[in-house]
Amino acid sequence: MASMTAKQVASLAKSGEPTRKSDGKGLYFIVPDSGAPYWALRYSGNGKRKQMTLGQYPSMSLADARSEAEVFKRDLRQGVDPLIAKQRQKWTGIISVDDLFEDWYKNDLAPRLKHPNIPARIYRKEIKPVIGEFKIQDVTALDVR
Repeated sequence: MASMTAKQVASLAKSGEPTRKSDGKGLYFIVPDSGAPYWALRYSGNGKRKQMTLGQYPSMSLADARSEAEVFKRDLRQGVDPLIAKQRQKWTGIISVDDLFEDWYKNDLAPRLKHPNIPARIYRKEIKPVIGEFKIQDVTALDVR
């Protein structure tokens, strides 16, 4: 499979027709039905196919996309999943088990459950008094048990 050229990328972006074109080694140039074209990296992690957006075109050139993809592939070879690492960066501010529960309650339980007060009550009565103040990195499987 031949690599794309910058001219081919510009032509695909200008055409505006929805497409997904491989540059090889998991790097794709995607022109969606609506919205701006972008670069994506497809890879396998934990036995699943995953896709990660690298950046928008033309802000990210073909050369930039290739070098960014190489950085993430190097991380993958070292056992670091780039999607999980990216998500962990969003988790700043969660220091204790209490912080983690508050975030989980607000972003998952409250919108999803009909009666989110039930797990909240269980947390307040059973879990918070025992490990609520612990820092996340200090909690062991035995503490959770």
